[in-house]
Amino acid sequence: MKRQKSLLSLLLALLMVCNMIVPVSAEGANEPILTVTASKTELDVSEGTADVIYTVSLNPNGNNICAFQFELAAPEGMKLTQDPVGENAGEGADGYWINDSLLYHSKYNKTGPFTTFEYTPTTGYFGASGGLADRCLTETTTIMTIKATVDVSNAKTYTLGVSKFICYGAGSVNFGGAAPAVTDVVVKGAAHTCDMNNLTKVEAKDPTCEADGCKAYWICLTCDKRYSDEKGVPGAETTLEEVRKPATGHAYGDLIPEVPATCVKDGMKAHYKCSSCGKLFDTDKHWVMEETNLVIPATGEHDWEIIKGADGSSTHTLKCKSCNKTVDEVHDDRPGDKSDKWESDKDNHWNVYGCGTIMNKAAHTWNEGVVTTHATCTTDGVKTYTCDVCKHTKTVTIPKVDHQYEWKHDETNHWQECSVCGNTIDKAEHTYAPHKCEETATCTKAGCGYVKSAGQHSWNDGEVTTPATCTTDGVKTYTCKVCSETKTETIKASGHSLTKVEAVAATCTEGGNNEYYTCSVCKKVFKADKTTETTVADETLAALGHKLTKTDAKAATCTEPGNSEYYTCGNCGKFFSDADGKTEIVKDSWVIKALDHDFTGAWVNTDAAGHYHKCSRCDATDTVVKHTFNGKPCNEEDKCTVCGYVKAAGVHAWGTAEYKWSDDYKSCTATVKCTNCEAVETDVAFIGISTTPATCTVDGKTVYTATFSSNLFTTQTKEVTIDKLGHTYGAPVWSWSEDGKTATATFTCTREGCTAETTGHAQTVTATVSGKQKVAPTCTDKGTTTYTAKVTFETKDYTDTKDVQDIPALGHKLTKTAAKAATCTEPGNNEYWTCRVCKKVFKADKTTETTVAAETLAALGHKMTKTEAVTPTCAAGGNNEYYTCSVCNKVFKDEQGNTLTTVAAEKLAKDPTNHTGGEELRGAVAASCMTAGRTADTYCKGCGKLTKAGDLIPPTGKHNYKDGVCTTCGSKQPADNATIKAAIEKVVADVKEAVEEVLDKAIENETDANTKKILEKLKGYVSGSSRSKLQAVYNVTMSKNGQNLDKGDSLADGQNVTIAISEETYNALRSGAKIVESYLDKDGNAQTREINATLKQVGDGYTVTFASDKTAVYGLMTKTSSGGSSGSGSSYTSGQSFTTDLPADSINRVTVNGKKLDSKYYTVSSNGSGSIVTLTDAYLATLKAGKYTVKIENKTHVSTGTFTIKADGTLSSPKTADAGIALYAMLAVSSLMGTAVVSKKRRKA
Repeated sequence: MKRQKSLLSLLLALLMVCNMIVPVSAEGANEPILTVTASKTELDVSEGTADVIYTVSLNPNGNNICAFQFELAAPEGMKLTQDPVGENAGEGADGYWINDSLLYHSKYNKTGPFTTFEYTPTTGYFGASGGLADRCLTETTTIMTIKATVDVSNAKTYTLGVSKFICYGAGSVNFGGAAPAVTDVVVKGAAHTCDMNNLTKVEAKDPTCEADGCKAYWICLTCDKRYSDEKGVPGAETTLEEVRKPATGHAYGDLIPEVPATCVKDGMKAHYKCSSCGKLFDTDKHWVMEETNLVIPATGEHDWEIIKGADGSSTHTLKCKSCNKTVDEVHDDRPGDKSDKWESDKDNHWNVYGCGTIMNKAAHTWNEGVVTTHATCTTDGVKTYTCDVCKHTKTVTIPKVDHQYEWKHDETNHWQECSVCGNTIDKAEHTYAPHKCEETATCTKAGCGYVKSAGQHSWNDGEVTTPATCTTDGVKTYTCKVCSETKTETIKASGHSLTKVEAVAATCTEGGNNEYYTCSVCKKVFKADKTTETTVADETLAALGHKLTKTDAKAATCTEPGNSEYYTCGNCGKFFSDADGKTEIVKDSWVIKALDHDFTGAWVNTDAAGHYHKCSRCDATDTVVKHTFNGKPCNEEDKCTVCGYVKAAGVHAWGTAEYKWSDDYKSCTATVKCTNCEAVETDVAFIGISTTPATCTVDGKTVYTATFSSNLFTTQTKEVTIDKLGHTYGAPVWSWSEDGKTATATFTCTREGCTAETTGHAQTVTATVSGKQKVAPTCTDKGTTTYTAKVTFETKDYTDTKDVQDIPALGHKLTKTAAKAATCTEPGNNEYWTCRVCKKVFKADKTTETTVAAETLAALGHKMTKTEAVTPTCAAGGNNEYYTCSVCNKVFKDEQGNTLTTVAAEKLAKDPTNHTGGEELRGAVAASCMTAGRTADTYCKGCGKLTKAGDLIPPTGKHNYKDGVCTTCGSKQPADNATIKAAIEKVVADVKEAVEEVLDKAIENETDANTKKILEKLKGYVSGSSRSKLQAVYNVTMSKNGQNLDKGDSLADGQNVTIAISEETYNALRSGAKIVESYLDKDGNAQTREINATLKQVGDGYTVTFASDKTAVYGLMTKTSSGGSSGSGSSYTSGQSFTTDLPADSINRVTVNGKKLDSKYYTVSSNGSGSIVTLTDAYLATLKAGKYTVKIENKTHVSTGTFTIKADGTLSSPKTADAGIALYAMLAVSSLMGTAVVSKKRRKA
C-alpha cells in the first residue's frame, strides 16, 4: 500500500507539472462532479456523540478521467475516523473504505482504471492516478466511504469540508472540477415538554458593585431548565452562567488625599469613595463601616506662621494658620531670629531677622576710599569706598590724567611719546643747522637732543634706479640730504610667479595641450619642469581625427541577429553610419533582430518516435510529439490520429520514457513502457560532460549529456549551475586632485579573464578627505599639509595620503630696531629689522640679510684732556687733577674714565693755612706795672689774616708810687691785707643786717607779686641762701687783685676780675669774641650785655681782666670754623653756642628738648660757611641739671647738638678732639650786697 501511495504521489506530481507546462483543456466538456452524501442528515440533541457515514462519489460528467484528487476537512465538533477496517467493509463499518475495484494491477488481476490510490487521514488528502486513454473512469462511481463522529450535545449544523477537487484526462488534460456537492448534518434540540404554565419569567437585573445581575430568561418550575424565550423551544435552552451579568466591582476612583487636623478642626484620613454605591474604603481598599473611623481629631495646637514686624520694631507677630489667632513675640524670645548679616542697597544697610523684620537700617558710613584703578591718560580711574559697617562698596570715577609726554628719537625722526600710554605726537624728521656730514650735528628741535654721529649721513627714502626682474637683481639708490652723497642697495630678483596650465588630452575633434606654466610677471612660458622655457604653441596638441573601423552588414537568421553597416572610432569609441565619421549613431542602433524559426509547415513523421515540424528557413525542428494512436493492441497495425503515421503490427506503442539520473549525474537510466501492453525497454546512457567555468559576473555550468543507443530514448541533459565567482579586487589605485582636496580609489578585479568590458571589473569610489598640517610654514617657505583619503569598500577601510605644499609662507614679521649712535662707553647700531618668527636679521631695506653683530657700532672711547692739579692757597682755591672727554664732555678722576666726577667736585676751597705772598708784623705793645704787653702779631700779606699772635708780656707788677699813687697806672697804694679784710667784713655784716631789715619790711608791705618776688630773691642773695659760688670750668684759674680765688669766694661790686685763659681763648677774643654779662632786670627777667675786658699775655700764659658785678653771671663766647656736611648734623662750640652749615637767613626754628624757644632766648649770626646760634645766659640760668638736645631747623633741614648742665650748676659738653670746639667759661659771681642797697649807696654817692 505504501508503495502504491508513493507511486501515486509521483504520478500525480508529474501530471501536475505536465499540466503546468502544456495546459490543454477539453473543449466542450463539462466539469466532473464530486458528491459527498451523509448517511444521516438530522440528529437530535442528546448526551454524547453520534456516528455519520459519508459516501464520496465521482461523476465524470462525459469526461475520461485518468487521475483526480481532493481533500476532506471535518468542522469543529466532528471527527473523521482514521483507522481503516478491511478493503471490503460496507456502509456503517468503522473507519474508511476505498473502492479497491478501481485499481489496475495485472499481478493481482485488478482491472480498474487507476494504478495508484492515496489517502492521508491526517490531512484528508485523497488522490488517484495511472489511468490511460483506453483505461479511464467514464461513469459515476463511489470512490470511498468514511465514518464521522459528531457531537450532538447541542443543536448545530455540520458541513464536511471538501476542497482542491481536480480531474485529469489522457495526455494530462485538465478537466478541472465543479464545486463538490456536500449534504449537511443538522443536530436539532428537543422541544420543551413540561406544562407551559410552569415557565416563569425572571426579569433582567443590572449588576451592582458587589452583586451579579442577569438577562431576562424563563425557568421551568417543573424541570428547572432555563430558556431564553417564553416558549421553551429547542435550542433556546440556556444556563445561569449564560444569563449572568457579573458584578461591576467598586468604582474607587482616585485616592482622596488626607485633610490634616488643625488646632480647632478635625481632619480626615486619605481614603477612597465608590462613585456607584458611595461606600468608603481605606488606602488598602478595605471597607470602612463608619466615616468616623477616618476622622483625625483636632490637635488643639496652633500652627503658627511668623508675620514680620514694622521696620525697627522689637517684636514680630505669630498668626495661627487655622484659627487666625495672633500673638506678639519679642525677637529675643525666638532662637535664631536675630541676624547680624547685612543687606544693603546703594544708600543704606540693614539686618533682616529670621521673621523678616528689617532692623538697624541706617545710611552707609563710607571710609576714605582706596584707588582701585589708577587713572591714566586714556582711561578714567576708579576710587572705591567701603562702608565701615556692612562692607558695601561704591565707586567714584577718577578723571583721566593728562598725557606725560617725553621726547623720543631714532636715527631719522623725533617725536613726543606719552610715558603712560605710549601715544605719540609731533613726529617729524630731524632738522640740523648747516653742517658737514663728517661733523657731529645736534637736532635743532628743542627737547629732542639727538646728536648725529660724525660721518653719519641723512639718507632720503631712496628711489628704484634699476627695477628687479624675475631673474635679475635691481638697484635702489639713496641720496644724503646734507652732502648729496649716494649709496645703493640690491633689490633681490623676485623669481618667477608661475601659474600652472593643466594638461588636456587631444580628442578626435578638439586639440589639447601638455602641462606647462606661465609667469604672471614676465609672461614667459615653461615646461612641466618649471625651468625649461617653451611657447604655448609648442605645448599645443593637434586634434587626433577619427580612426574608423568598418563593420560589414550581416543578414539576420532564425537564431542570430544581423546588423546594418557601421563604423567604430578606435580613439573616441563613438559610432558612425558613414565612412567619413560625420553621422554619429547610438550603440546597437545597427542591430537587426533574429527572425525566429518558422514551424508552420506540415508534420514530419519519419519514425515511431513521434511527429514534428521543420523550420521553413533552416533545418531546425521543433519538439517531437508522440504519436496518438487509436489504441489497438500491439500485435495489430495502428495509425496516428494526428500525422497519419502507421505503426506496423508487432510494434509497441511506447509510452513516455522515464529517465533516472544518479545523484552526481554521472549515470542515467532510461525506461519506457508500452501503453498497450506490459513491455518495458531499458537503456543505460553514455554520459558526456561539458563545463563552462563561472566568471566574476556570470554563473558557470556543467552540462551532463546522456546519449542512448536505443532510438526509443532521446538525448537528455542536466545542467548544474556553478555560482558566479564575484570579483576579487586588489589594492586600490588612488587618484588625487592637484590640491589634495579630493581623491578617488579605483579597485580593479585581479581574476584572470576579467576585463575592462566586464561589469564591475573596476570600481571607482570617491574618498572622504581630511587634512592635517605636517610641516609648519616658515617666513619664506610654504608649509605642507598631509591629506588623508579614506574609502570603505566591501566592508574594508582603505587609506592613502598625499603631501601638498599649500600652507602659505608666513612672511617675515619684522620689528624695527632704530639706529642708535655709538657713545664713548656704549656701542650703537645701524637701523635693522628682526623677524619675530625666524629670528633672522635684515638691514634697513628689510630684504638684505645681516646679523646684529654686523650692524653693531663699537663704542667710540673717551678722548681725554687732562686738567692739572692746582694747590689751593689762602688767597685762591685750587683743584684736583681731572680729565675731560671732548666727545661726551663728561669729567673723570682718572684718564681711563673709570671714576665719573664733576668740575665742581674737583675744585678745592681756599686753604687758610697755606699762606702765600709773605708776612707782615703788626701791634706790638709794651707791658706796664699793671698792664700786660705783647709782641707784634704776624699777618699774611696774601690774605691779610693773622698767622701768628704776638706773645703776652706779663705786667711788671712794680708800681712806681709817688705820693701813694702809681705814676704808671694811677693806682693808689693799698693798705695791708689784714686791715682791708677786717674793714670789709665789718662793713658787710652791717650792710647785711640793714638790708635784711629793709627787705623784710618791704616784702611785708609789697602788694605787687612781681616786685615781691624780686625782693624775696634779693633777700636770698643777701642771706646767702641763693648765693652763687665762684665756679671754675675747664681748669680756669681766677684771681682777685692778683690773688687766686677758690670756689666759694665772693666778688664785690666793681672789683676787677682777672681770669687766666688758654691761647685758643685768647686768640678767639682777639678775633672778635665777646664777654657777655647776664643779669636780672627790674622785672626779674634775665638779660645780657657785652662788657669790656683787657687781654694780657703773661709769660707763657694769657689773662683777661674786667670789672665785676655782684649779681651778674659772665660767659665767654668764641667762634671758630667747623666742618659738617650741608643740611645735616651740627657741631657746637660749647654748652651755649652751636655752629651749623644752615644759612643764617634760612633758620626759622630753635628747640630745646622739643620745646620751641622764643627768639629772645637765642641769637643767630653768620660765620661765612654757615651760622652760629647762641643760647642766652639768661635762658641757661632757668634750666635744671640734666642733658639737653638742641635742634636748629629751616624748611628742609635739621641740625642737632647736645649740652649738659651738671648738678653743681656748671655746663659741660662732650670732650672731643675737634679743633672747632672752643672754651666756654662761666663764672657764677654773687655779691654779698643786694641790688637795692647798692643802688641806694650809688644814689647817695
